[in-house]
Amino acid sequence: MIGKFLLKIESLVSANKVILIVLLGAFLLRLPSLFEPLWYIDEAIYVVVGQEINRGSLLYSQIFDHKTPGIYYLAAWSTKLLGHTIWSFKFLLLTWMLPSLIAFYVLGKKLFDKKIAIASLVVLAILTSTIPLEGNLVNSELLMILPSSLGILLGLNKRYFAAGLLFSASFLLKFTGIFDFGAFFVFLILSVRAGEILSTVKNLFRLSLGWFVPILVVSLYFLIEGGFATYVNSVLFYNVSYTSYGNSFLFSNSLLVFKLLPVFTILGFFALREFINFRKTGSTHFSNFDFLIVWLSFTFYAAVVGGRPYEHYLIQAAPAFSFLVGAILFNKSFLRVGLSAIVIVSILVPVLGFRPHINLGYYTNFFKFIGGRTNFEEYAAGFGQQIPVNYAVSSYLNGCAVYSLGDSCVNQRTQVGDSLYIFGNEPAIYFLSGLQPASKYITFFHVAGTETSRKETGFAIAKNEPKFILVQKPKPGDFPELEKIINSDYNLVAYYENFVIYQLKESIQR
Repeated sequence: MIGKFLLKIESLVSANKVILIVLLGAFLLRLPSLFEPLWYIDEAIYVVVGQEINRGSLLYSQIFDHKTPGIYYLAAWSTKLLGHTIWSFKFLLLTWMLPSLIAFYVLGKKLFDKKIAIASLVVLAILTSTIPLEGNLVNSELLMILPSSLGILLGLNKRYFAAGLLFSASFLLKFTGIFDFGAFFVFLILSVRAGEILSTVKNLFRLSLGWFVPILVVSLYFLIEGGFATYVNSVLFYNVSYTSYGNSFLFSNSLLVFKLLPVFTILGFFALREFINFRKTGSTHFSNFDFLIVWLSFTFYAAVVGGRPYEHYLIQAAPAFSFLVGAILFNKSFLRVGLSAIVIVSILVPVLGFRPHINLGYYTNFFKFIGGRTNFEEYAAGFGQQIPVNYAVSSYLNGCAVYSLGDSCVNQRTQVGDSLYIFGNEPAIYFLSGLQPASKYITFFHVAGTETSRKETGFAIAKNEPKFILVQKPKPGDFPELEKIINSDYNLVAYYENFVIYQLKESIQR
């Protein structure tokens, strides 16, 4: 029995040597990310929100960020199960990406053939495991690859409701997941065959129903918990407002319409071509290679819809782009179209402001660190001079205020349940110190947007009376409500680098 099982394993390994080598390569490329400090603001926001979810706070209403809820709950679950460190969240990504690459490879074989699938897998593994597109960071675009790939794969196998469920999971990881769903929706329409119009409509309904069900369940959860209005405002209206940055011309978000023109042009071309084919033959001739162009146009638009040229936005287009590379290598009939698409994308990336992140010292600094040739503070400073400052301030907040004659601690500066407010944009300190944010807004750029947010935050600080308030220098903006509270109830106790540290007066502490 055991012998047969081992033979099956050996046969499986032998038949998939190249795939296993690619997976091992991706694992090794990603391994240094497990040793990174908490340095990137998006990751800090995710784990702080996850920290507060684990403490019982309701997302959006009691602890705020504006993305769809999936990534925050993954941060909460990973740190709860694996420990209160950024390593836990990074480890989740590492283990998530290996099945993502496998699913992508299986999809490649279904859409095209084994040669294209392998070549595409190599390209995607490099793009998503290295730092030019911030593949070392936990972001929704990376997490979306798995459900989106499985969604397309199940859809191709005519399991439309299940496919919709997976596309919905992608959407719940980030709003732009709707574009992967939209690309496959268009694929079903344009690939209709003779006598299949009614069945295609039914399939589209099953796909849409599957997409809607998880969103309905999540919405019901927030409705039951009493946070539905805030959830809708954060996930829907705030994201619409978010896209207006960098996309305003004649009116708000007008550039989004302009950026849609290439997508509409591509859809118009295929729609007209397939309409003519349908009139002549009763069927369309929309191929999987055609779908690849549509998918790339949808996901590339998803990367630019935010109006901010963050490198990791491009990862959503990486699966379609990787298939594009694989297809032009092994399909001569697609060579001209594929090369044209690659040239267009290569021109648009810098024109739209994307600058792939280059850090030549990333791996050398890692090897120095694990080899003991540099300490953690020096290693952390390689990710930004602010990073060791954040760690030092967090240690100060958790440190000892009074020592006995025997050098044992008599009184810690903070206790379990104490809160903190940071007048700045360094949310990592909330997570590193373990202190509760005194406001649901953990970055000042969320507070600075409206007078209502500032007043709401000021009221929360006055009510919660955080043990410490950190003021980052230079100040990130005007916050008169906070300055009034500091002048009235706090003493200046320390300066550290670019932070001024205030402590609640003893006469006020409960």
